[in-house]
Amino acid sequence: MIENIKNLTEVLDLVDNPVVITNSDNRIEFVNDAFTDLTGFTNDDMLGQNPNVLSSGQHDQQFYQDLWTTLDQDGRWQGRIINRKKDGEIFARQLVISAIGGEQSEGARYVAVYPLRGEELEGVEQKGLASLTNLPSRDFFFDRLSQALARARRDKLSTVLLVLNIDRFKQVNTLLGYEAGDVILSQVAERITGCVRDTDTVARLGGDEFAVILVGMRDELTIRKIVDKVQKALAIPFTYDGTEVRLSISIGVSAFPTSAFSEELTKELSNVEESLLSHADSALEEAKKQGQGSVEYHCKEVSDLVTNRVKIESDLYKALENDELMLNYQPIIDLLTENVVGAEALLRWQHIDRGWIPPAEFIPIAEDTDLILSIGDWTIRKALMDLKVWQDIGLPPLRVSVNLSPSQCVKGDCAKSVQEIVEEHKALANTLRLEITEGLMMENTQMVHEKLEGIKKLGVSMAIDDFGTGYSSLSYLTRMPVDTIKIDKAFIDNMENNSADAVLVDAITSMAHKLNFKVVAEGAETASQVSFLSQVGCDFVQGYFYSKPLPSDEFVEFCRRQNGDDKIRCEQISYHI
Repeated sequence: MIENIKNLTEVLDLVDNPVVITNSDNRIEFVNDAFTDLTGFTNDDMLGQNPNVLSSGQHDQQFYQDLWTTLDQDGRWQGRIINRKKDGEIFARQLVISAIGGEQSEGARYVAVYPLRGEELEGVEQKGLASLTNLPSRDFFFDRLSQALARARRDKLSTVLLVLNIDRFKQVNTLLGYEAGDVILSQVAERITGCVRDTDTVARLGGDEFAVILVGMRDELTIRKIVDKVQKALAIPFTYDGTEVRLSISIGVSAFPTSAFSEELTKELSNVEESLLSHADSALEEAKKQGQGSVEYHCKEVSDLVTNRVKIESDLYKALENDELMLNYQPIIDLLTENVVGAEALLRWQHIDRGWIPPAEFIPIAEDTDLILSIGDWTIRKALMDLKVWQDIGLPPLRVSVNLSPSQCVKGDCAKSVQEIVEEHKALANTLRLEITEGLMMENTQMVHEKLEGIKKLGVSMAIDDFGTGYSSLSYLTRMPVDTIKIDKAFIDNMENNSADAVLVDAITSMAHKLNFKVVAEGAETASQVSFLSQVGCDFVQGYFYSKPLPSDEFVEFCRRQNGDDKIRCEQISYHI
């Protein structure tokens, strides 16, 4: 505990290092004269203020969360920080913050010191933001990389580093001049920044070389998507003084943690940041050898995943031609009668060489490409064909619900496609139901609404899939042409252990009925779940409690066993891509 802060501040006014003292409420008690010389803020200006008055806006919320987590755990944090002076000028400095005087609740104070050494004084302003591109420079980049790696260790997530080099950029300087080169470099920086999240860091390492730190990566496929996005953004021609300039960019990728950074190896490395950059540089060299616009992955796990993705994408184009796709059907049960009233049809892919490929492996790839348009049309056509077969063997007309992806509505002309397919099966037009997501309702609302209204005029009905996991906007719910709500499986899973989820299921069911919607609960697996859903008035239920997804012929047999040949009533089929 500091007994006499006045005596301490008198001493601190004599030192050359800028110093700030805050109390346990993070309010400034004192700044010394060196701090005033650095920032322009006097002790009177800062007394009682939160240190965030110095914020430059260059750090995201995660930066400060990591700072306080480290400070609380270790009692000390150090790193480079970008702040703002009283006149608005941005400056970058090393900063060390230490907790002194006991626990926070017992009146702890925090002392922040800017440890400016003699060799740092000359040109220190150039160590923060690079003036040409307004991006963090190499020194600040290493501080951000260090913080990202600390977060990766703590949260058990991956940090990915991209090193990017513009191919043949020297020719731009030679042909158009260095002024043109500077303008284009600035535009390159803007485009790269526009391809990543606010929590990521884009830096200029020097010349025509940039780096991107991707933090908190949970899914390696996201790396490929970001790399593709950057390459496409930089493939768009640049313009300088009426001259069109086309560029390509080579990229090296490394990641932490991977097999290159095992736990044992990491302990031996004195500087993981330098090693990670070295790995990315090595990958960049290999990319350059492969030709302009190439990408190379140093980490084998990511490289294998990307290679596998490219192979799946290529084979998926052939899957439709080779008749490798099929539908399985999971029965849907009427809770009043326990009769089968339909099924959720699930897309399956039996690869000609690899056998069954999990939907989670190929569906995201279809969503990211135009393949989803062809597959979407195929699913509607196939479902209606199955319905025709079931009619021919004596089952009554069924209602098929096909999930429309956002890409089908935004990129494609789903209304025209549906019309063409329905015209092929005119007798079954009123048996088709399309499922849309809550996110689709919120995005591109006017355009989507017009397309869905056009589909509705064909006699096709609508449903909202996975209700409760998205925006759940009642405004859009009442304006869209829907008649059925499907409650997401996540709420059903947690009903027994989470009273809030049970209340939500009850409330969604009640609200839906008041709006004249039917309700389907997905993923029921226990008798108690089915009993609760019946008590709250849910109309239909599906899940492993009754049956797993079945091939078409087995689904028909299940209907006959469950209902009896004389009372089969299959009113609704739901389909997911």
